[in-house]
Amino acid sequence: MAIIDRFLERGRDFLGSRFPILCGAMTWISDPGLLSSVCNAGGFGLLAGGNAAPDIFQVDRVLVFIAGGIATGRMMAHLLTMGAAGIQMGTRFAAATL
Repeated sequence: MAIIDRFLERGRDFLGSRFPILCGAMTWISDPGLLSSVCNAGGFGLLAGGNAAPDIFQVDRVLVFIAGGIATGRMMAHLLTMGAAGIQMGTRFAAATL
């Protein structure tokens, strides 16, 4: 197990979780139940923003970074004005041209 621990150490330190595994934020699949399960198992959960209820931003002392289904600046602005601390984008960058 010591060899595996050595490989996982950097990810653990960065994420602050037992296992350096990110639960992908997938709109319409990612929900608070999935997020809770991943976190309780020692991973790092991400909640998608496309189906998030506005009250998710009302939790005190929790920074919410939104991911999943965000394709435009207008969508980013909307989520930031609702209270998100930041945005994670992936597919939009993959589909972009230089």
